[in-house]
Amino acid sequence: MAKCSLDWDNGFEQTLRNLANNTPELLRRAVYAGAEVCADELKRGLNSIPSDTFRYLYGNDRFEGIPEDERESLREHFGITKVIEFDDGGVNARIGFEGYTPFRTKKYPQGVPTALIARSINAGSSVRRRVPFIDDAKRAAKDKAQKAMEQELARGIDKNIKED
Repeated sequence: MAKCSLDWDNGFEQTLRNLANNTPELLRRAVYAGAEVCADELKRGLNSIPSDTFRYLYGNDRFEGIPEDERESLREHFGITKVIEFDDGGVNARIGFEGYTPFRTKKYPQGVPTALIARSINAGSSVRRRVPFIDDAKRAAKDKAQKAMEQELARGIDKNIKED
C-alpha cells in the first residue's frame, strides 16, 4: 500500500486560511473587472448605432438609427451596478440603462425610460429597424470579460500569497 504524507509549514496553512477568508472580495473584484469589459463593449456598440433624425413616419417608413440627443441620453444613463452577493454564494453585477430621457410623452410624462429605448433599438419595433448593439456587445465581450476576470482573480491570489 502506498503512503503519502505532506509536511506543511504553518506559513502555507496560514496562506490558505487567508485566501479562504479573502475569497468573497477576490470574487467581487473579478466580477467587476469582467463587468467593466462588457460595459466598454456596450459603449462601443452604442456609438456604432447609425444616426437618424426624428421625423413623422409614413407608410412602411422606419427609423434607421437614433437621434444624437437620444444617444447622449443613453450614454448618460448607462452604468454598472455595485457587485451583489447572493445567499447561495453567487456574485453578480448588472450593466444597463437606468432613468428617463428628457423626452416626455402622454404615455411617459416623466420621460421615456432609457431601458425601453435601448431594448427597442436592440430588438427593433414597428417603427425602428433592428440594430442589435447589445447582442453584438455580449458576443464581443464574452471571451475578453472571462479573461479579465481570470487575470484579476490570479492577481488577487498572487497578492494574497505574497503578503504572507
